[in-house]
Amino acid sequence: MSTKDVIPIWCSAQFTHVFNESSNKYYAKPQRESEQAQKLKAFLEKLDEGFVTRLLNTKCRLWQVTCVQAAAKHNNWLMARVLLKKGAQSGGLDDYGSSVLHQLVCIKDKIPGMSDADYLELLDLIVEQGADPEQTNRSGYTAIQLAAELHCWAAVRKLLMHGARADQFDPQKYSLFHRLAMASDRDIRLEKHIEELTGTLIIRGADINRLGGAKENVAALHLAAERKHWCTVKVFLHFGANPCIPQPEGVSIFHRLVR
Repeated sequence: MSTKDVIPIWCSAQFTHVFNESSNKYYAKPQRESEQAQKLKAFLEKLDEGFVTRLLNTKCRLWQVTCVQAAAKHNNWLMARVLLKKGAQSGGLDDYGSSVLHQLVCIKDKIPGMSDADYLELLDLIVEQGADPEQTNRSGYTAIQLAAELHCWAAVRKLLMHGARADQFDPQKYSLFHRLAMASDRDIRLEKHIEELTGTLIIRGADINRLGGAKENVAALHLAAERKHWCTVKVFLHFGANPCIPQPEGVSIFHRLVR
């Protein structure tokens, strides 16, 4: 084995050691910059920039993931941020068929010590480093569809800003309007946020009257009424939702209102 072969293997081993140490200790240290993230940053700064880029974007032969994909799988977002800022690319799927962007929208409320602003900054960074908002995971969800299903509306708004499509059905045949209708007013927090999001979806080409649903065709307006989400109903009507569209079993929003 030549020196050319030995050096990358040695550096990779050192990198993996620092990375694994960090992922095991991250949960106990939710500071903005953990000690292990600082160690990794210092380690990478000692290496040639071109070599670091190749190292960070090469998949491990054992796990078939890049370093940033491994960090995302371990919910180690301080480490992921260091890797992304050092040139790690965030595109592609990991060995479980999920992207870094999918991983981030799945765990919004499970990241210790991360503010909403830090979360959205990290989402921006992931997209800037190559994540495709239209990439589907193994289950067929784009990141924005997954965020909407999980009621992570801050991520939905941010992904729309990054060009994510607003007019598609997810694998369960729900549109973003259907997902918005199923979210409680408390999930959205304030009526003005529902208005802002509804207006943005319409501008981006989403049809508020489009029928969908896992078992039967139903309008988003009727889903909101069925769940007694009257704030959402009011906003949808204001933006042109049609209350007269026939629904399964002939139940109208007026029937829902008087019950």
